[in-house]
Amino acid sequence: MQIKRFEAKNMTEALRLIKKELGSEAVILSARSLKRESGILGALKKNGVEVTAATDNSFYQPKEKKVLVKRDFNTDRNDRFNPKMEIYKDDEDVISSLNSKLLFQDVNEDTAYKLTKELKKIIPSKGMIDEQMMMETLVSTINDMGVEFGPIQINQGSRKVIALIGPAGVGKTTTAAKLAAVWKFQKGKNVALIIMDDHRIGAVDQIKNYSKIIGVPVEIVSDKNGLREAIKKLKNKDLVIIDTPGLNCRNDLELEKFYKYFEKMKLIETHLLLSATTKEKDFIDISERLNKFEINRLIFTKIDESSTHGNILSHLIRTKIPVSCFTCGQKIPESIEDASMNRLLSLIIKGENEKRRGIDFVKKIKTMCNEENRESDIKEYFVANQNSDVFHKPGCKWTRMIKEDNIVVFKSVSDAEEKRFKPCRYCKPKPEIKYEYLQYDMRRRIAS
Repeated sequence: MQIKRFEAKNMTEALRLIKKELGSEAVILSARSLKRESGILGALKKNGVEVTAATDNSFYQPKEKKVLVKRDFNTDRNDRFNPKMEIYKDDEDVISSLNSKLLFQDVNEDTAYKLTKELKKIIPSKGMIDEQMMMETLVSTINDMGVEFGPIQINQGSRKVIALIGPAGVGKTTTAAKLAAVWKFQKGKNVALIIMDDHRIGAVDQIKNYSKIIGVPVEIVSDKNGLREAIKKLKNKDLVIIDTPGLNCRNDLELEKFYKYFEKMKLIETHLLLSATTKEKDFIDISERLNKFEINRLIFTKIDESSTHGNILSHLIRTKIPVSCFTCGQKIPESIEDASMNRLLSLIIKGENEKRRGIDFVKKIKTMCNEENRESDIKEYFVANQNSDVFHKPGCKWTRMIKEDNIVVFKSVSDAEEKRFKPCRYCKPKPEIKYEYLQYDMRRRIAS
């Protein structure tokens, strides 16, 4: 048996050296992180790894020369990560891809850095990252950041009163109907609705129609005393859901008036509804303007209408407020679910709502290249919006804003610059992306 110690700058390089020198049958005996000294008097220290490997010479066969096989881009088996394989082939490349995916999903840079940093810590000790290890690390790190999931719960023999508040148009009335239907038909509870009438056109009729279909009573109130009386009248109900008027978060007088409705009413559990399509800066602005309210839970609506969901994660980390529900459509009661870590990560990491668009985007580019009969001549590729003067790498987050009819493909950086397009400041395109990896690259960066 031959035993040898290898030092390299990272695990990927160490494995490459081991395979080259000892063959593919080599077994790793141990691995550890180390700091190598360099520079004058060892003043500079560089991170690296030390790996001890062994092989049985009697079984070692000289490495055969690899034959280049053309990739089949129409199958999923060529993806960098295939859930059925359960193993990532290149840990550092996977972490880099994950970081790009997080940024593409609008997770803020600090959060993306912390998540990928935790994954990097486990490479020297584990040697290889599989799906379960990655997910467990992400879940643990996100929990440590203060993210909580708190579905609505009703203790046996007790009553719960919840108020749905939020900006106009986020879907409070529909969400109230969904919750009422779920708790009555699926959980067998006695439910009632209260609507705070602010003379919205059709609002009262809409909630009345919902209550009639679901079969729950509804009370209509117009002031604080009416709200108290309605809650008192419905004291025998297990769950009382209050549908409130839409708020203009920039109108301080309106917010002050609305706040007085719930002042000193500790019985009510307040759920703030936010649309998943809202920008992160607007999330921050809404939270700051509603900080006078005691927000107990968050509900994110219109999950299906947004192509990115990293803003949700960033907001949960920032506010430390538990999230109770996600809604994703108009169907009652199917289009509502209890919020969970697995669901949020599936939206961000697996990009469920973006996957189809990413594949279509690849097909669109490939079709355009075939039409121009120049596919065999292209060695690299970049994309741009024909109505803009900026070109991007295909994985840049700004490419998702390009409509299919406006896609322009360049075979090189010089090709783009000759047509007076400027490089994107975000992705900083360089002449390094091979066209032959077009579909693989797009799947990895956009569709996971």
